[in-house]
Amino acid sequence: MTTRLIDRIRSDNPNLATKADAHSRAAAIRLFCLECMNGVRCEVRRCTAPECPLWPYRLGHGFDDGTLADTTPDDDTAGDNDATPDDSEEE
Repeated sequence: MTTRLIDRIRSDNPNLATKADAHSRAAAIRLFCLECMNGVRCEVRRCTAPECPLWPYRLGHGFDDGTLADTTPDDDTAGDNDATPDDSEEE
């Protein structure tokens, strides 16, 4: 029996899966992005698909109503310094 990718991601991230099941937007988006990036967490941050409607929210930020503050401790963004992109390309 083969395990679908989303099932493997959910079993590898049980806290995230539980929050998504409880209707957490942040967790549901994170699971979607993990599936899109074949389960590789660091690739979610490196995502090169800004045309995706979920792209601005993939790291748990970006909702105007401020309701996306439910990131999980096992999230790979926990403890990261969210540095802004290097704007030195204008030189």
